[in-house]
Amino acid sequence: MTSEARRGRELRCAAAARTRAPHGTPLRAPRPLAAALCVLLAAAAAAAAGDPITIDSSVILLYAGDVEGGGGSECAQMARRAMEGGGRTVNFVVTGYYRTDGADRLVDLGFKASQRDRQLRPFTADAAARFGAGLADCMRLAASRGFGLAVHVHLDDGGGGGTWRNALQFDPFTQYGQLSYWEALVRPAALAVRAANVAKAPALLSLQAEMGATLFYYPRSYLAMARQVRALIAEGGTPPAAVRVGVNLNWEKVCGCPGDLMQSTNYYSDLRRRWNDVRAAVSVPDVQALFRAVDWIGVSAYAPLPLAPRAADLEASLRRADGELRLFGLDLRGLGKELVFSEFGVGGGAASDYQTPARDASAAAAAPFWGVDGRYAAARDPWASPASRDFRRAVYRAAVDFAEAGGGPDYKVSAIYTWNLVSFDATGVHYCSASDEGSYRDPVIAEAIRAHNEAARARGRGGAGAAASPAPAPAPAPPGKEAGRQDRELAGAPSPAPAPAPSPVPAPAPASGRPPNLSG
Repeated sequence: MTSEARRGRELRCAAAARTRAPHGTPLRAPRPLAAALCVLLAAAAAAAAGDPITIDSSVILLYAGDVEGGGGSECAQMARRAMEGGGRTVNFVVTGYYRTDGADRLVDLGFKASQRDRQLRPFTADAAARFGAGLADCMRLAASRGFGLAVHVHLDDGGGGGTWRNALQFDPFTQYGQLSYWEALVRPAALAVRAANVAKAPALLSLQAEMGATLFYYPRSYLAMARQVRALIAEGGTPPAAVRVGVNLNWEKVCGCPGDLMQSTNYYSDLRRRWNDVRAAVSVPDVQALFRAVDWIGVSAYAPLPLAPRAADLEASLRRADGELRLFGLDLRGLGKELVFSEFGVGGGAASDYQTPARDASAAAAAPFWGVDGRYAAARDPWASPASRDFRRAVYRAAVDFAEAGGGPDYKVSAIYTWNLVSFDATGVHYCSASDEGSYRDPVIAEAIRAHNEAARARGRGGAGAAASPAPAPAPAPPGKEAGRQDRELAGAPSPAPAPAPSPVPAPAPASGRPPNLSG
């Protein structure tokens, strides 16, 4: 895989006009959607086999300005759209930016102010405090309506150097300029949760996201950070047992190591061959101690899928990550931790440039991690064809079945957070996912998730970090322009045979096996 394929993708929707089609999730399906929803809900009822969880949306924060403006901020507007899905938790994704030394060593850490001002600026104590205060205001909107809070903190390439954050090496307590990663991003996020969690409900915070190298090279620092996060949030009144700290892994190449293997198409075999190099650079006992100390482990769910996915097929990402972790003496199920799909979705892209729509449903299924960047444009909509749209709906049909059963046959999952950005954004949460031409939001998928969440709240515990009694979803805005026909069934094609039982040695990922790094 080329360095171009590994680059952090910064949203180019910033160059587009800020006007967008209004978003909204209808609380009742329009008549043309009735048949599709009946099929979906029948499938979900048949799949009931465990404690159901909700499917929750993500509010992806790319710029410091996203949290400015109180109730009218971009963050607040996205949070309202996220809550229309009727889940139990709103997942806030906090983004910082970096430059490297040309390889995988972090040298600059900063933020970007807004869509119009995307210069990489160094963090200061004031900038970090202002962002944290704005984030707390936005989180209060969700918490005050009974929603639980989840946070994922990550970095994206801010220098255009073609680096991948999963291989980025840095100690989270080392200062780059005035502040460290901990001081600039994680601590402000923890303070925001402390201030906003008015219901004192369980709160989830991931110390990093899809950043394996920093986690595996500096496990003692992350172990210390986990303790500090727990203490900070508990100081605000959240019961210590309800402060749940986790880590998030990419679905493959979980350790981000060695850096020169990130382009390998036979990574598992190459990692075993280079195991002495890994042991010389990574303290395996310290990594084991970290994973045993956290409360939950997140995995980004972007493993390739069959054209007609079933719920069991969604375990492929967990199975792959589990196989790699076993090299470090870790077992996802044996650890006894809650498992989370920190990112879930399918992007419909065909290449690392994030400008090329998949030619057909098969291409989209082979690489769920690629997407189409920028604001919605009908000419580049990968879901415009009936076959591709049906595949996307089949993926979410499988997700509803998976959530209804609380996971798959081999791995139980406590939360699913959808990736709500550009062509991944099936429920139209992010402001970059729509334009005057239409939206990536699919009303069949949006209503199916809402209906499932309503049933899951009534029957089960909801998602991880759920508040005890969430308020009803806010009334939606009038629906905006929708791309494509709205009367196709979410569950269309026959399903393949169930996925095989987990193997300690998973099959190698395809050559293009990269997760969406599109500021996410």
